[in-house]
Amino acid sequence: MSTESPKAYSYLRFSTPRQVKGDSFRRQVDLARNYAAKHGLILQDLSFHDLGVSAFRGTNREHGSLGKFIELVRSGVIDKGSYLLIESFDRLSRQDVELALPVFLEVINLGIVVVTLVDSNVFKAGEMDLAKLVTSIVYMSRANEESEIKSRRAKASWATSRIAAAEKGLRIKNSALPAWLDWNGDEIVPKEHESAVIAEMLSLSAQGWGYERIAAYFNAKKITTFRDGKPWRSAGIGAILLNPAIIGQYQPHEIVNGKRQPVGEPITDYYPAIVSKHLFMEVKQKISNRTIHSGSYRRGRYQNLFSGLLRCQCGEMLALRDKGKDGTSRLYLECPGKRTKNCSMRNIRYERFEPQVLVALSHMAPVMSARNQRTEHERAHLEAKADQELLIQRLNQNAERLTDIMLEVNNPERFRIRLLRIESEIASAKELLAKHNEALESLRVAASSVVLLTAASLDSPEERSAFNSQLHASLGPIQVLENGDSPIVRYQSKLGEWMFEQSFRDKLAGSTVLDMDGMTLCMTKSEAPFIDTAWHEDLMDESSIR
Repeated sequence: MSTESPKAYSYLRFSTPRQVKGDSFRRQVDLARNYAAKHGLILQDLSFHDLGVSAFRGTNREHGSLGKFIELVRSGVIDKGSYLLIESFDRLSRQDVELALPVFLEVINLGIVVVTLVDSNVFKAGEMDLAKLVTSIVYMSRANEESEIKSRRAKASWATSRIAAAEKGLRIKNSALPAWLDWNGDEIVPKEHESAVIAEMLSLSAQGWGYERIAAYFNAKKITTFRDGKPWRSAGIGAILLNPAIIGQYQPHEIVNGKRQPVGEPITDYYPAIVSKHLFMEVKQKISNRTIHSGSYRRGRYQNLFSGLLRCQCGEMLALRDKGKDGTSRLYLECPGKRTKNCSMRNIRYERFEPQVLVALSHMAPVMSARNQRTEHERAHLEAKADQELLIQRLNQNAERLTDIMLEVNNPERFRIRLLRIESEIASAKELLAKHNEALESLRVAASSVVLLTAASLDSPEERSAFNSQLHASLGPIQVLENGDSPIVRYQSKLGEWMFEQSFRDKLAGSTVLDMDGMTLCMTKSEAPFIDTAWHEDLMDESSIR
């Protein structure tokens, strides 16, 4: 018969990480050491900690160290007859009795002796009389009741703080701040370095830089992430660029069924804004365009400079296809409708198409409007436009929530009245948005200047991606019409106004670009420098004669 003293394992748990800085950890450790020494137990170095893990929802059993302890007993790593030392029952579980009791009995029935250190009660299989079992149930019920009360109080306090933040502009002291902000007394203030990094991040994204390129640029400059000082990754860049907190918006959350979910409407102007609203919305739109049309860029290329813009006469977007053989590339624009709609559009040789279209685009001033210095008048319209876009976005979210509620309740009438009011507010916001868009379009056209673009400045995937984003911001769909082997391309503004068309000659040997009044703007050819110099010289001769 073995005379070796039983082994003992301590199990320490508290529900919030901040308690590790307090007395809870030290107290639980001392209780375990003193009990083991007094009763001749060999306290093992292997202890089990669930620090900042809830026993109210059973997380410590499902995903924490308590669950690992049970598995080690089942596998024989921890001997039967060993002791598990806990401060009190509430460390083991704070769930409802019907959920907590099976966990407790599971440990006991595995041959483990459980000791509650606050009262030195010992619970062991075969020695669980009615009095001890009732005592354990009472302790469990009390622990669960205390947790329920604390949970209700915390939720009520949080709801009160959230309402005060929304209605009175008060700041919630116990809420976590974004990494670029800090507390200064009762005020939230931006951190200088982090704010400058975010402003540069937005500026680069507005120029068409993708997540990976921005991350590589910051890493090359030895700029680390804000919280842990690790290198930047594309996911981290995207999380900040699309986070409305950088324009001061705060979205409260709460835990529902173990998951963090938004609650209530976003609170505007809660945080100090790091960047302007119009820049945030501009970057968000460009990211959306890149997400839809950036497959080639993610594969290390950006072959189709006009991705997402070229629309066939049948309504389909033209796609770039490589029809080369034996490893040689031979790119064509092809209409998917040839297979689904019997579209008659012929394939277009891309290497001849792109440079001639670029020459045509050089005569469209709005393409380059984003490079012009914005006036204060334009900035005012941009800010107002961003406000309306954010308002429409928020109202649409509210309408969706109300619709979901109406499907679940028996008497949806009062919700229907609120929904009608929201729909009216959305319509008014859209009217204002349209007015600001019209004013901006007029300002851009008036202030724009013609800048000649050439393919020489579009060599890298990043440059081509940035230019594609600029086209999406300035142009509506570019319509391609069939005309034998010589397609006709029509260009329109973002507002749908036709500006000029480009009529190609057979096999894309050249083209003539005409404005909508029939005046020739330029002529192109299929070889570099792609501008028809003979036409240009004739034009200069005519001008000198006049």
